[in-house]
Amino acid sequence: MAGNNRQFLPPHTTIHSFFVRVGLLLLFVFALFSFIIFLLPYDQTASYLNHLASDGQLESFTPTVYKVIQIPVLILTGLFSVASIYGFFRIDQTSKFLNYAKLSFSNFLKDFLRSWKTLILDWRSFCDRKVILSLLAILVLSFLMRIFLIYRPMGHDEAYTAVIFAFEPLSNGLSDYHFPNNHVFHTFLVHLTYKLFGPVEWAIRMPAFISSVLLAPFGYILARRWYGERVAILSGVLIAVLPDTIHYAVNARGYSLLALFTLLTFILTLYARQHKNKAAWFLSAITGGLGFYTLPIMAYPLAIIYAWLGLSWLFKLYGQDYSRINFLFHIIGTGIFTAIIGLFLYIPIFLNWGFASLFANPYVSAMDQTLYSQTILSRFSESWEVLNQGAVPGFGYMLIAGFILSIIFHWKISRDKIPISLLSLIIISFLLIIQRPNVFNRTWQFFYPLACIWVSAGWVALVEAILHFIRVKSSKVQVIITGLFALVFIINGLSYLQEHIPTSVEGYGTIERASVYIMDRLTPEDIVIITAVDDAPMWYYFEKYGFGRDYFLKEQPFKYAYVAVTWSDNQTVEQVILERGPDLGFFDMETKEKITTINSIDIYKIKANDAVINSVFGD
Repeated sequence: MAGNNRQFLPPHTTIHSFFVRVGLLLLFVFALFSFIIFLLPYDQTASYLNHLASDGQLESFTPTVYKVIQIPVLILTGLFSVASIYGFFRIDQTSKFLNYAKLSFSNFLKDFLRSWKTLILDWRSFCDRKVILSLLAILVLSFLMRIFLIYRPMGHDEAYTAVIFAFEPLSNGLSDYHFPNNHVFHTFLVHLTYKLFGPVEWAIRMPAFISSVLLAPFGYILARRWYGERVAILSGVLIAVLPDTIHYAVNARGYSLLALFTLLTFILTLYARQHKNKAAWFLSAITGGLGFYTLPIMAYPLAIIYAWLGLSWLFKLYGQDYSRINFLFHIIGTGIFTAIIGLFLYIPIFLNWGFASLFANPYVSAMDQTLYSQTILSRFSESWEVLNQGAVPGFGYMLIAGFILSIIFHWKISRDKIPISLLSLIIISFLLIIQRPNVFNRTWQFFYPLACIWVSAGWVALVEAILHFIRVKSSKVQVIITGLFALVFIINGLSYLQEHIPTSVEGYGTIERASVYIMDRLTPEDIVIITAVDDAPMWYYFEKYGFGRDYFLKEQPFKYAYVAVTWSDNQTVEQVILERGPDLGFFDMETKEKITTINSIDIYKIKANDAVINSVFGD
């Protein structure tokens, strides 16, 4: 009977079913063929896939790649094979499903495009004249507190990042994870600025610098959403002048970028929680994924954000446009999308170095419990010293007190019923207990701008509570006291800046001066030998002045060797040569001569042992 009814179907429906069947048949053939191919050993699979390359050799399909993708490919092709068979014999249901999917996607796309317009309009309504002036003032302050340190002498980690990762071809820089010094998205940005402007300090530091400058205005925006205008102004000022945010603004590493992505993700999810806006959810997944691609430490702020969203769902603290199930769907969907983005971008690294390079390297692996207890106390002590940078006595206590006050007064001052400051401490403590990582102070760069907001909120709340208790209602008094807090913050930041400006002059640093001294005397037949921690900065300065790194290669003939010895680290000439140079037999050690001392570095010149050089490399 059903078969007889088909003759009464509209012609376009019959044609549509025909093409659906053809498509399903082609999908089945392709999926089955792929499934069979990936069941074969690597050599046989590669022989088939090589036909896809124009030269008959698909170089990118290595045994490592095959091992990584074999199981996922078999699972996917198996599922596609089964689905295509089912769809072929249940053509009516398949056609209805495809039509429904097409309609749903069309509606989703229209809603998604509308959400961008709504998001832009809401942003424009938020940015009234007062907000714009506040943002500009904070932006200028943030810029001025950083720009004078842009030529600070290059440190080891940032120099290593630049020379080993960012100066390499992009395909190398984005796939090399031999050392977790590679903050990959930051490396990508540094590579772009290096290509545009060359290997100069300000260009190499531009991504970190811009990210750090933007922390203050975006911190203002988030604080204004949470606590209002007064806290927002004080938060922006504190972020702008906090010594450690200034330090990482002129450090070509990914930490400032990570902090910026953290703030952006918070701002977007805070907006999305109250407004059913697909663009905001989408952007929060992008910022979260790029943050993770910059540094896997982004897992910490993401854990805080999604715990906060989960509690918002549990206590029904979301916008009226959401149903309970719909809000949960947005949380889960965005979380999955964030993870997909982050992990997808790391595929080149996974293929070259495996998953363990990212998730089980020595810097993230769990430490022994006894050793961890000792180490964590040492790390917190280092962080405490960082918080007390600047000339204001007890500045760290001022920060801690403000943070605690923000928790105590949270329910009186915040527009959010969930105390995120307390929640963040709980989440971080839980992760530290479970993971037991070696947490250096730089780990907390993502947290400092958030902490600045909570510190500011705590002190503003205390002032308001005291004024309310003594029955002083004048808003001018509150403004004056808030201004005094801002002045204390600025004085502390300026003292840090004043301390470091004199040493932040191009050509001032010890390694740069030593590099220039050596370069002025080098001939093409000489080599340079230097070891950690000063090696990477010297590599960088050789790149900066156009000499390159070939002079540091040890497997080559030479006439003279210039050996840089850091006497402050108790290094000796022999030790430096043994670590980074040719065998000692290649040197005529009787010719060793200290030719100069530049601060903590002694520079020696040693003639090669010509007999050994000739016997190994020829005349």
